[in-house]
Amino acid sequence: MLTPAVARAQEGTAPVTSKAVPLPEPPAELAKVLSVFDKEPEPQREVKRLYAQALYYLLDRNLERYLLCFHGDFELDESGAVTKLPPDQLKARVVSLWEKTPRATLKLEELVELGKARAYTRDQAKRWVGDWKKEPSEIARVMQDGDMLVIAPLTAKARGGRGSDFEAELFLVFRKQDGLWKIALGE
Repeated sequence: MLTPAVARAQEGTAPVTSKAVPLPEPPAELAKVLSVFDKEPEPQREVKRLYAQALYYLLDRNLERYLLCFHGDFELDESGAVTKLPPDQLKARVVSLWEKTPRATLKLEELVELGKARAYTRDQAKRWVGDWKKEPSEIARVMQDGDMLVIAPLTAKARGGRGSDFEAELFLVFRKQDGLWKIALGE
Protein backbone atom coordinates (compact mmCIF):
# COMPACT_ATOMS: atom_id res chain seq x y z
CA MET A 1 0.00 0.00 0.00
CA LEU A 2 1.26 3.46 -0.86
CA THR A 3 1.58 5.80 2.07
CA PRO A 4 1.23 9.51 1.31
CA ALA A 5 2.95 10.47 4.57
CA VAL A 6 6.09 8.69 3.42
CA ALA A 7 5.67 10.02 -0.12
CA ARG A 8 5.65 13.58 1.06
CA ALA A 9 8.25 13.19 3.82
CA GLN A 10 10.82 14.89 1.62
CA GLU A 11 8.55 17.82 0.70
CA GLY A 12 11.31 20.24 1.65
CA THR A 13 13.46 19.03 -1.26
CA ALA A 14 13.78 21.80 -3.83
CA PRO A 15 11.93 21.04 -7.07
CA VAL A 16 14.03 20.40 -10.13
CA THR A 17 14.19 23.42 -12.40
CA SER A 18 15.37 21.79 -15.64
CA LYS A 19 13.06 22.30 -18.61
CA ALA A 20 11.12 19.28 -19.85
CA VAL A 21 12.25 18.01 -23.25
CA PRO A 22 9.87 16.25 -25.64
CA LEU A 23 10.71 12.76 -26.81
CA PRO A 24 11.97 12.45 -30.39
CA GLU A 25 9.83 10.61 -32.91
CA PRO A 26 9.72 6.90 -32.04
CA PRO A 27 11.51 4.34 -34.19
CA ALA A 28 9.29 2.62 -36.79
CA GLU A 29 8.99 -0.57 -34.71
CA LEU A 30 7.70 1.39 -31.71
CA ALA A 31 5.46 3.65 -33.80
CA LYS A 32 3.65 0.54 -35.04
CA VAL A 33 3.11 -0.66 -31.45
CA LEU A 34 1.86 2.79 -30.38
CA SER A 35 -0.84 2.71 -33.06
CA VAL A 36 -2.96 0.65 -30.63
CA PHE A 37 -3.73 3.99 -28.93
CA ASP A 38 -4.56 6.00 -32.08
CA LYS A 39 -8.32 6.11 -31.41
CA GLU A 40 -8.00 7.03 -27.72
CA PRO A 41 -9.15 10.49 -26.63
CA GLU A 42 -6.64 12.94 -25.17
CA PRO A 43 -5.04 12.94 -22.63
CA GLN A 44 -5.43 9.13 -22.38
CA ARG A 45 -3.79 8.66 -25.78
CA GLU A 46 -0.77 10.76 -24.87
CA VAL A 47 -0.13 9.19 -21.45
CA LYS A 48 -0.63 5.64 -22.72
CA ARG A 49 1.82 6.34 -25.54
CA LEU A 50 4.38 7.69 -23.04
CA TYR A 51 3.78 4.62 -20.81
CA ALA A 52 4.59 2.33 -23.75
CA GLN A 53 7.53 4.45 -24.91
CA ALA A 54 9.12 4.44 -21.46
CA LEU A 55 8.86 0.66 -21.21
CA TYR A 56 10.19 0.24 -24.75
CA TYR A 57 13.24 2.42 -24.02
CA LEU A 58 13.77 0.61 -20.71
CA LEU A 59 13.82 -2.78 -22.44
CA ASP A 60 15.93 -1.37 -25.29
CA ARG A 61 18.30 0.20 -22.72
CA ASN A 62 18.19 3.53 -24.49
CA LEU A 63 19.24 5.62 -21.51
CA GLU A 64 18.88 9.03 -23.15
CA ARG A 65 15.33 8.45 -24.37
CA TYR A 66 14.31 6.57 -21.23
CA LEU A 67 15.35 9.44 -18.98
CA LEU A 68 13.45 11.94 -21.18
CA CYS A 69 10.26 10.17 -20.04
CA PHE A 70 10.65 11.31 -16.41
CA HIS A 71 9.35 14.33 -14.57
CA GLY A 72 11.98 16.42 -12.79
CA ASP A 73 10.26 15.65 -9.46
CA PHE A 74 9.99 11.88 -10.04
CA GLU A 75 9.12 9.70 -7.05
CA LEU A 76 9.77 5.96 -6.76
CA ASP A 77 7.43 3.48 -5.07
CA GLU A 78 9.28 0.60 -3.47
CA SER A 79 7.02 -1.76 -1.53
CA GLY A 80 4.67 1.06 -0.58
CA ALA A 81 7.32 3.57 0.46
CA VAL A 82 7.51 6.53 -1.90
CA THR A 83 10.65 8.67 -2.10
CA LYS A 84 11.85 11.45 -4.38
CA LEU A 85 14.53 10.43 -6.85
CA PRO A 86 16.20 13.47 -8.47
CA PRO A 87 17.29 13.10 -12.12
CA ASP A 88 20.97 12.49 -11.33
CA GLN A 89 20.09 9.77 -8.82
CA LEU A 90 17.56 8.24 -11.23
CA LYS A 91 20.20 8.08 -13.95
CA ALA A 92 22.77 6.53 -11.60
CA ARG A 93 20.21 3.99 -10.37
CA VAL A 94 19.22 2.97 -13.90
CA VAL A 95 22.86 2.64 -15.00
CA SER A 96 23.67 0.59 -11.90
CA LEU A 97 20.67 -1.72 -12.42
CA TRP A 98 21.56 -2.23 -16.07
CA GLU A 99 25.15 -3.10 -15.13
CA LYS A 100 23.96 -5.72 -12.61
CA THR A 101 21.06 -7.17 -14.61
CA PRO A 102 21.20 -9.13 -17.85
CA ARG A 103 19.37 -7.49 -20.75
CA ALA A 104 15.74 -8.61 -20.94
CA THR A 105 14.82 -10.79 -23.88
CA LEU A 106 11.19 -9.64 -23.75
CA LYS A 107 9.84 -7.16 -26.25
CA LEU A 108 7.35 -4.52 -25.14
CA GLU A 109 4.36 -6.51 -26.41
CA GLU A 110 5.60 -9.52 -24.41
CA LEU A 111 5.87 -7.50 -21.18
CA VAL A 112 2.50 -5.76 -20.82
CA GLU A 113 -0.87 -6.12 -22.52
CA LEU A 114 -1.06 -2.66 -24.04
CA GLY A 115 -4.56 -3.26 -25.37
CA LYS A 116 -5.74 -3.65 -21.76
CA ALA A 117 -3.94 -0.55 -20.48
CA ARG A 118 -6.23 1.84 -18.65
CA ALA A 119 -5.74 5.53 -17.89
CA TYR A 120 -7.41 7.18 -14.91
CA THR A 121 -7.54 10.73 -13.62
CA ARG A 122 -6.95 11.08 -9.90
CA ASP A 123 -10.70 11.35 -9.28
CA GLN A 124 -11.43 8.27 -11.40
CA ALA A 125 -8.70 6.32 -9.60
CA LYS A 126 -10.14 7.34 -6.20
CA ARG A 127 -13.52 5.86 -7.17
CA TRP A 128 -12.11 2.77 -8.86
CA VAL A 129 -13.73 -0.62 -8.25
CA GLY A 130 -12.53 -3.60 -10.26
CA ASP A 131 -9.99 -6.31 -10.89
CA TRP A 132 -6.60 -4.63 -10.51
CA LYS A 133 -4.37 -6.09 -7.80
CA LYS A 134 -2.59 -2.74 -7.39
CA GLU A 135 -5.65 -0.75 -6.50
CA PRO A 136 -5.93 2.58 -8.34
CA SER A 137 -7.80 3.96 -5.31
CA GLU A 138 -4.66 3.42 -3.20
CA ILE A 139 -2.37 4.89 -5.87
CA ALA A 140 -4.69 7.93 -6.03
CA ARG A 141 -3.74 8.73 -2.44
CA VAL A 142 -0.29 9.86 -3.59
CA MET A 143 -1.37 11.42 -6.89
CA GLN A 144 -1.79 15.16 -7.29
CA ASP A 145 -4.69 16.93 -8.97
CA GLY A 146 -4.11 16.80 -12.71
CA ASP A 147 -2.10 13.56 -12.58
CA MET A 148 -2.98 10.57 -14.76
CA LEU A 149 -2.48 6.93 -13.77
CA VAL A 150 -1.76 4.32 -16.45
CA ILE A 151 -1.86 0.67 -15.50
CA ALA A 152 -1.66 -2.49 -17.62
CA PRO A 153 -1.51 -6.20 -16.81
CA LEU A 154 1.69 -8.12 -17.36
CA THR A 155 1.48 -10.76 -20.08
CA ALA A 156 1.44 -14.46 -19.27
CA LYS A 157 5.01 -14.66 -20.63
CA ALA A 158 6.17 -11.87 -18.30
CA ARG A 159 4.44 -13.60 -15.38
CA GLY A 160 6.26 -16.83 -16.25
CA GLY A 161 2.94 -18.44 -17.16
CA ARG A 162 1.68 -18.10 -13.59
CA GLY A 163 -1.52 -16.45 -12.52
CA SER A 164 -4.03 -14.67 -14.68
CA ASP A 165 -4.74 -11.17 -15.96
CA PHE A 166 -4.94 -8.53 -13.28
CA GLU A 167 -2.78 -10.60 -10.87
CA ALA A 168 0.32 -8.68 -11.81
CA GLU A 169 0.43 -5.30 -13.44
CA LEU A 170 2.67 -2.31 -13.91
CA PHE A 171 1.60 1.25 -13.15
CA LEU A 172 3.04 4.68 -13.79
CA VAL A 173 1.67 8.08 -12.77
CA PHE A 174 2.07 11.01 -15.16
CA ARG A 175 2.18 14.74 -14.46
CA LYS A 176 2.64 17.73 -16.72
CA GLN A 177 6.00 19.50 -16.68
CA ASP A 178 6.34 22.52 -18.97
CA GLY A 179 3.24 21.36 -20.86
CA LEU A 180 4.55 17.83 -21.46
CA TRP A 181 3.38 14.64 -19.76
CA LYS A 182 6.21 12.98 -17.83
CA ILE A 183 6.44 10.05 -15.39
CA ALA A 184 6.03 11.46 -11.89
CA LEU A 185 5.64 8.22 -9.92
CA GLY A 186 6.70 4.71 -10.83
CA GLU A 187 7.51 1.39 -9.32
